[in-house]
Amino acid sequence: MSVASRCSRLLLLLAVALVSSGCVNQTIKSASVPEVNTSAREVPEALLLDVGINIFDPGLDETDEDELIYPEVRRAEARYMPYILLEAIQSSAAWGAVRVIPSDQQIMDIVVAGTIVNSTGEQLELKIIARDSRGKVWLNKGYRSKASKYSYSATTRARIDPFQAIYNRIANDLLEQLLKRDTEELA
Repeated sequence: MSVASRCSRLLLLLAVALVSSGCVNQTIKSASVPEVNTSAREVPEALLLDVGINIFDPGLDETDEDELIYPEVRRAEARYMPYILLEAIQSSAAWGAVRVIPSDQQIMDIVVAGTIVNSTGEQLELKIIARDSRGKVWLNKGYRSKASKYSYSATTRARIDPFQAIYNRIANDLLEQLLKRDTEELA
Protein backbone atom coordinates (compact mmCIF):
# COMPACT_ATOMS: atom_id res chain seq x y z
CA MET A 1 0.00 0.00 0.00
CA SER A 2 1.43 3.33 -1.03
CA VAL A 3 1.89 6.35 1.25
CA ALA A 4 -0.65 8.32 -0.80
CA SER A 5 -3.21 5.54 -0.41
CA ARG A 6 -2.62 5.40 3.37
CA CYS A 7 -2.95 9.18 3.65
CA SER A 8 -6.17 9.20 1.65
CA ARG A 9 -7.65 6.43 3.86
CA LEU A 10 -6.56 8.26 7.00
CA LEU A 11 -8.09 11.50 5.71
CA LEU A 12 -11.30 9.66 4.81
CA LEU A 13 -11.54 8.12 8.32
CA LEU A 14 -10.80 11.48 9.90
CA ALA A 15 -13.50 13.16 7.77
CA VAL A 16 -16.07 10.48 8.70
CA ALA A 17 -15.19 10.88 12.39
CA LEU A 18 -15.55 14.65 12.24
CA VAL A 19 -18.86 14.53 10.36
CA SER A 20 -20.39 11.92 12.63
CA SER A 21 -19.27 13.70 15.80
CA GLY A 22 -20.83 16.94 14.51
CA CYS A 23 -24.23 15.24 14.33
CA VAL A 24 -24.39 14.54 18.05
CA ASN A 25 -27.08 16.58 19.75
CA GLN A 26 -27.43 16.34 23.47
CA THR A 27 -30.32 18.06 25.19
CA ILE A 28 -30.61 17.86 28.91
CA LYS A 29 -34.15 18.34 30.10
CA SER A 30 -34.50 19.09 33.74
CA ALA A 31 -37.48 19.93 35.84
CA SER A 32 -36.96 20.05 39.56
CA VAL A 33 -39.87 18.09 41.00
CA PRO A 34 -39.47 17.01 44.62
CA GLU A 35 -40.56 13.50 45.46
CA VAL A 36 -43.55 13.02 47.74
CA ASN A 37 -42.28 11.95 51.15
CA THR A 38 -43.69 8.94 52.94
CA SER A 39 -43.99 8.43 56.66
CA ALA A 40 -41.20 6.43 58.28
CA ARG A 41 -43.46 5.59 61.20
CA GLU A 42 -46.46 3.35 60.76
CA VAL A 43 -49.70 5.12 61.52
CA PRO A 44 -52.32 2.77 63.01
CA GLU A 45 -55.36 2.49 60.75
CA ALA A 46 -57.61 3.99 63.42
CA LEU A 47 -55.45 7.13 63.41
CA LEU A 48 -55.36 7.65 59.63
CA LEU A 49 -56.93 11.04 59.04
CA ASP A 50 -59.32 11.62 56.17
CA VAL A 51 -58.52 14.61 53.99
CA GLY A 52 -61.03 16.69 52.07
CA ILE A 53 -59.77 19.04 49.36
CA ASN A 54 -62.17 21.81 48.43
CA ILE A 55 -62.63 22.85 44.85
CA PHE A 56 -60.19 25.76 44.68
CA ASP A 57 -61.28 29.37 44.63
CA PRO A 58 -60.45 30.54 41.09
CA GLY A 59 -59.30 33.89 42.47
CA LEU A 60 -61.27 35.93 39.97
CA ASP A 61 -62.37 38.51 42.56
CA GLU A 62 -58.80 39.65 43.26
CA THR A 63 -57.74 40.29 39.66
CA ASP A 64 -57.08 43.65 38.01
CA GLU A 65 -59.30 44.72 35.13
CA ASP A 66 -56.36 45.04 32.75
CA GLU A 67 -55.10 41.54 33.62
CA LEU A 68 -55.86 39.08 30.80
CA ILE A 69 -57.71 36.19 32.44
CA TYR A 70 -60.18 33.81 30.88
CA PRO A 71 -62.69 33.11 33.68
CA GLU A 72 -63.88 29.80 32.19
CA VAL A 73 -60.27 28.53 32.05
CA ARG A 74 -59.58 29.67 35.61
CA ARG A 75 -62.75 27.92 36.87
CA ALA A 76 -61.69 24.73 35.06
CA GLU A 77 -58.26 24.95 36.72
CA ALA A 78 -59.96 25.42 40.10
CA ARG A 79 -61.71 22.07 39.60
CA TYR A 80 -58.68 20.29 38.06
CA MET A 81 -55.93 21.25 40.51
CA PRO A 82 -57.50 19.62 43.60
CA TYR A 83 -57.43 16.25 41.82
CA ILE A 84 -53.71 16.55 41.09
CA LEU A 85 -53.16 17.53 44.73
CA LEU A 86 -55.28 14.53 45.81
CA GLU A 87 -52.97 12.17 43.90
CA ALA A 88 -49.88 13.72 45.51
CA ILE A 89 -51.34 13.47 49.03
CA GLN A 90 -52.45 9.88 48.47
CA SER A 91 -49.01 8.86 47.25
CA SER A 92 -47.54 9.61 50.70
CA ALA A 93 -49.59 6.66 52.06
CA ALA A 94 -49.98 8.43 55.41
CA TRP A 95 -53.64 9.37 55.21
CA GLY A 96 -57.04 7.74 55.27
CA ALA A 97 -59.51 8.60 52.54
CA VAL A 98 -58.51 11.61 50.44
CA ARG A 99 -61.37 13.19 48.52
CA VAL A 100 -62.16 16.30 46.56
CA ILE A 101 -65.20 17.91 48.16
CA PRO A 102 -67.47 20.70 46.87
CA SER A 103 -67.28 22.82 50.02
CA ASP A 104 -65.85 22.90 53.53
CA GLN A 105 -69.30 22.03 54.90
CA GLN A 106 -68.27 18.38 54.72
CA ILE A 107 -67.04 16.90 57.99
CA MET A 108 -63.48 15.72 57.42
CA ASP A 109 -60.46 15.32 59.71
CA ILE A 110 -58.45 17.75 57.56
CA VAL A 111 -59.88 20.20 55.03
CA VAL A 112 -57.58 21.79 52.47
CA ALA A 113 -58.71 24.99 50.77
CA GLY A 114 -56.86 26.64 47.93
CA THR A 115 -57.01 29.90 46.02
CA ILE A 116 -55.43 30.43 42.62
CA VAL A 117 -53.53 33.69 43.01
CA ASN A 118 -51.90 33.60 39.57
CA SER A 119 -51.99 31.10 36.74
CA THR A 120 -50.48 31.84 33.34
CA GLY A 121 -49.49 28.43 32.03
CA GLU A 122 -45.88 29.34 32.72
CA GLN A 123 -46.29 30.41 36.34
CA LEU A 124 -48.62 29.21 39.07
CA GLU A 125 -49.16 30.72 42.48
CA LEU A 126 -51.50 29.14 45.03
CA LYS A 127 -52.56 30.07 48.56
CA ILE A 128 -53.26 26.93 50.61
CA ILE A 129 -54.94 26.70 54.01
CA ALA A 130 -55.41 23.35 55.78
CA ARG A 131 -57.45 23.05 58.98
CA ASP A 132 -58.30 20.11 61.15
CA SER A 133 -61.82 19.31 62.33
CA ARG A 134 -61.20 21.36 65.49
CA GLY A 135 -60.52 24.45 63.37
CA LYS A 136 -56.77 24.49 64.07
CA VAL A 137 -54.69 25.64 61.14
CA TRP A 138 -52.13 23.08 60.00
CA LEU A 139 -50.96 24.93 56.94
CA ASN A 140 -51.34 28.53 55.76
CA LYS A 141 -48.83 29.08 53.02
CA GLY A 142 -48.31 30.43 49.53
CA TYR A 143 -46.75 28.27 46.83
CA ARG A 144 -45.20 29.51 43.60
CA SER A 145 -43.65 27.66 40.69
CA LYS A 146 -42.54 28.25 37.15
CA ALA A 147 -43.04 25.49 34.61
CA SER A 148 -39.99 24.31 32.70
CA LYS A 149 -40.15 24.90 28.96
CA TYR A 150 -39.99 21.11 28.62
CA SER A 151 -43.00 20.57 30.90
CA TYR A 152 -45.44 20.71 28.03
CA SER A 153 -43.65 18.25 25.75
CA ALA A 154 -45.79 15.23 24.92
CA THR A 155 -43.61 12.74 26.78
CA THR A 156 -43.28 14.83 29.95
CA ARG A 157 -46.91 15.99 30.03
CA ALA A 158 -48.13 12.39 29.82
CA ARG A 159 -46.21 11.54 33.01
CA ILE A 160 -46.56 14.58 35.27
CA ASP A 161 -48.37 17.88 35.51
CA PRO A 162 -46.23 20.92 34.58
CA PHE A 163 -46.69 22.21 38.13
CA GLN A 164 -46.29 18.87 39.92
CA ALA A 165 -43.63 20.43 42.14
CA ILE A 166 -46.24 22.61 43.87
CA TYR A 167 -48.58 19.70 44.57
CA ASN A 168 -45.75 17.54 45.90
CA ARG A 169 -44.53 20.37 48.17
CA ILE A 170 -48.05 20.82 49.57
CA ALA A 171 -48.33 17.06 50.20
CA ASN A 172 -44.91 17.07 51.91
CA ASP A 173 -45.82 20.07 54.07
CA LEU A 174 -49.06 18.38 55.17
CA LEU A 175 -47.16 15.20 56.00
CA GLU A 176 -44.65 17.22 57.99
CA GLN A 177 -47.51 18.72 60.02
CA LEU A 178 -48.99 15.26 60.57
CA LEU A 179 -45.69 13.87 61.86
CA LYS A 180 -45.39 16.74 64.37
CA ARG A 181 -48.53 15.55 66.13
CA ASP A 182 -48.58 12.81 68.72
CA THR A 183 -51.05 9.94 68.70
CA GLU A 184 -53.21 11.49 71.45
CA GLU A 185 -53.73 14.64 69.40
CA LEU A 186 -54.53 12.59 66.27
CA ALA A 187 -57.07 10.49 68.17
